[in-house]
Amino acid sequence: MEWIDHRSRAVLCMLRCLENSHPVYIGNVHLSAQWDRCEEKVNQVKSLFKQIEKHQQSLNLTMANSSVVVCGDFNSSPKSGVYYLFTEGKLRADYRDDRFPDMVYTKTDVKLPCPLLSAYNVQFSTEPSWTYSYQDRWVDTLDYVFFSPQQLEVAQVVAIDNSNRNKYIPNAVDPSDHLPMIVDLKIKVSAVRRLLNDSA
Repeated sequence: MEWIDHRSRAVLCMLRCLENSHPVYIGNVHLSAQWDRCEEKVNQVKSLFKQIEKHQQSLNLTMANSSVVVCGDFNSSPKSGVYYLFTEGKLRADYRDDRFPDMVYTKTDVKLPCPLLSAYNVQFSTEPSWTYSYQDRWVDTLDYVFFSPQQLEVAQVVAIDNSNRNKYIPNAVDPSDHLPMIVDLKIKVSAVRRLLNDSA
């Protein structure tokens, strides 16, 4: 680990692969839980990427020659503007969530440095049916592992089988109100070699 930064809603770090020196930025987030503060969540995401880009610039790095993983509790469903922003890499000011059509996510168009993929969606072509439950009164998918696909790929993902799972969590089996997400990502060696050759 070469760098760490604590934000109000995120912990950021940069790891460097010992084998090939490839830098990987990790962001672990817990976005605002207020459903009517969608714009605040988008601003938290923008701030996260701003800090990553600031550190990249200090090392003459870019999104093209480093990798990014953002994971955690996004307090946002797969139909939300936050999810759309990550997976599309942009969010228009007129975006509206089907479930909350009156909510405004941003007053101006937002663009991330690069779109990310959801590891669970890549592996299973869908997100888990739910990752959070408030004693079966509010059940939703709020947690994700997003990654930049240029130099990273999914090695394996531990499936979340919710078919017969008790939604009254926390309980003796699931000690949190969020289910754990387990993902192995690997650096694409060929992509990193190509980057090293291009910079030589």
